Amino acid sequence: MKNDTTQENQEIEGLTPILQRVKGMLSELQLPIDGLAVSLTGRQVRHVRACLGETQTAFGRRMGVSQTAIFRLENAPERSNTGPDVILIALTAIQHCIIIPDDATLAEAEAGQPVGEYAVEGA
Repeated sequence: MKNDTTQENQEIEGLTPILQRVKGMLSELQLPIDGLAVSLTGRQVRHVRACLGETQTAFGRRMGVSQTAIFRLENAPERSNTGPDVILIALTAIQHCIIIPDDATLAEAEAGQPVGEYAVEGA
């Protein structure tokens, strides 16, 4: 029994660096998180989808919703969206190491203003 406890402690200690890394990734995302509520604007949803290189239909299939649901989320670029589908989108971004810029940065990029790596060329 003592060996089982030692093994469990070693496993827990092995998880510590992983948990610290996940915590760092979450803080880098800078998502407005209030408890379990995650909020993304339409621009941010579109950004995640574009980073994955998916159509609205394929992205909707991945999230378990219709293409129409993705269209509605993206169609109001400044509206703050919440709900289970938005949580899945945020988790997908984390899984694929996609950093979601704030809405103002994405709006500037859409307008063709230089914003570091998010500048849109030819706009």
